Amino acid sequence: MALWGKVDNVNSAPNWLDSTDNDNNKSNDLDNAVFVDTTEAGIAANRARGIQTPGWNLYHTYTDADGNTRHRVEPLVVMKVTQGAATDVGAVVIAATAMANNTVYTIVTAGDTDFTLVGAANNDVGTEFTSDISGGAATGTGTVAVSDDPIAADS
Repeated sequence: MALWGKVDNVNSAPNWLDSTDNDNNKSNDLDNAVFVDTTEAGIAANRARGIQTPGWNLYHTYTDADGNTRHRVEPLVVMKVTQGAATDVGAVVIAATAMANNTVYTIVTAGDTDFTLVGAANNDVGTEFTSDISGGAATGTGTVAVSDDPIAADS
């Protein structure tokens, strides 16, 4: 039996990680293991979080003494695996018109949607924002991916 696999599912995670429920040791916890394919490693939102290495990584966030959110990434098994080879379905992309309120999204295609009207700082592809559709739903042809998952485009 291999020590790890190269597909994006929990059964392929490194088998030395602890699968005990409520394990507080984040540096050895299966719940913090994420598989990142080469496409995901290149996504700006992931790179900003420090997730830059394709393969198996441990990832978690914490709040420092000043109240800032910090990201901790530890590459475990570095692998150059494409999205298709990882059997990763990628991000679920939806029409901007279908966005829910107060949800974190990343702009996938801008189209003719003005995302600044629903909470984004700009209309640039890759911009992450929390939706505010209290003034009305977005219009146009733009698309977004849900970004509440800490790994953008991770299934």
